Amino acid sequence: MTKEQPFAQYQSLFEASKPRSVRIRTFDRIILITFPVAGLILFYFNATEILGLPQPRTSSSQIVDALLGLLFAAILLVVGCVTAWKVRLDKKLMRNGELVMAVVTHQRLVKAQSGRGGKKKRSRVRYRFKDPSGQLYQGTGNDHSRRLRVDMTVPVFYDPTNPERNVAICTASCELEES
Repeated sequence: MTKEQPFAQYQSLFEASKPRSVRIRTFDRIILITFPVAGLILFYFNATEILGLPQPRTSSSQIVDALLGLLFAAILLVVGCVTAWKVRLDKKLMRNGELVMAVVTHQRLVKAQSGRGGKKKRSRVRYRFKDPSGQLYQGTGNDHSRRLRVDMTVPVFYDPTNPERNVAICTASCELEES
């Protein structure tokens, strides 16, 4: 039996007209700005270090340090690009996607590295929903609210032309603005 939350809690979501007003969550906004900027700065300084090193006095440790700096810069740039891709997809789905209620089928806490070097638990969920034709689809994500449990319902936005593209409201990198 599904533990139904009061529909009134989500009534305004279903009544909102498209395109819905969406904003990027603060954490994702910070990543979108700081990671690429830091990556480009690191890339610039490490590349100029490598290119500007005079050959006779160049030590292997200087080159290794600069190459490690380039690798770290590349990682920052990749994380920034992946975050931008996810934000773009989530924003599109939340703005113009179809909305349906899904049921959480799995929930577990997974250990994740905290920004301060400690361990933090993250809630990972899997949910299922049906499109208007009755076809069953599922999605997964990190539950930012950490409130979802198995058999609870959650609003999901999906692309009607490809319901495999979907995002639950609590796993999205964006949030709906109050109208």
